[in-house]
Amino acid sequence: MKNIMRKRSLSLIIILYILFNAAHLNNINYDSSVQNVFGHNFAPNSNALFMASLDQFQTESNLVNTNLVNNNLSLAQDHADKAVSIFTWDLMVKITDRDKKIRDDLKVAVENLRNLTSSYSDTPSWVQVEKQKLELSNQLTASIDTNVDKIIAITETQKKSVDSNYLNQVVTSISNIFSPKEDDSNGLIHPMRFAELLDSVLRNYGYAYGVDFDMTDMSNMAMMHTDKTSETNSLINMGDYQSAQGLAAKSLEVFDNYLYHMMSNYETSDYRNNLESGLIQLNSSIKDKASPMDIMMIVHSQIHPNLIGAFDIKLLSST
Repeated sequence: MKNIMRKRSLSLIIILYILFNAAHLNNINYDSSVQNVFGHNFAPNSNALFMASLDQFQTESNLVNTNLVNNNLSLAQDHADKAVSIFTWDLMVKITDRDKKIRDDLKVAVENLRNLTSSYSDTPSWVQVEKQKLELSNQLTASIDTNVDKIIAITETQKKSVDSNYLNQVVTSISNIFSPKEDDSNGLIHPMRFAELLDSVLRNYGYAYGVDFDMTDMSNMAMMHTDKTSETNSLINMGDYQSAQGLAAKSLEVFDNYLYHMMSNYETSDYRNNLESGLIQLNSSIKDKASPMDIMMIVHSQIHPNLIGAFDIKLLSST
């Protein structure tokens, strides 16, 4: 019986080898496309990207509530639309694979949150009604927060289960021979989640200030040094600015809740302290509406080098 099982496993591995080889031949230019997506040439990590999208969804949902409290209906609607878009295009299918009930609960919550912003009124006669709607908004965002935390926990558990399966280890090894290396190790999920969040901070800050290039690509900093017009960038989109500010705060939260404890040994203590200092400066600079160049400098020259050093993050080859 054991011999039969071994033969079946070997046959499956050979089949997978052939499939991955075929996929490699059909996607020979895949490396360059991956490098275009990941501005810092970080090896992709699918679970980290999923969690970072959850973080963005959660941040946008909470910004709805923040703006309703401040009676800024247009900004509340803007963030509600962003939350629905992230959920629909980036999250719904992946959440369905993990837990359909949570998918349904999140779908109802975020759609109700958007409907709530559309029905708001700032006329005096509606004050009591709006107070009730604000309470409902609090309930909806609390539900979103709870369910996002559940999905993150489920993702971590599933990843550990996959990593412990021998056949999955073999398949992963084969796939990495014939396709771009995907550093999807469990220990790097939260560091890479953190890196993805920083990218989203830079993108939203760029949108907020009308920057016409990719702020996640550090090579563009040289262009900013020589381009004097970059000094004239002014804040043109408050919604995107709020998103950048909220995501920077979320990055600090991920650092405090996950990365800090992962860097508890002596060898990484300097990296940890430098990361914390850079994050505090990033949040402070965004609050003070610093220039896009200043924000890029903090992320690319202070935060990223220490993140890479602390977790020995592998970069994709530029060749």
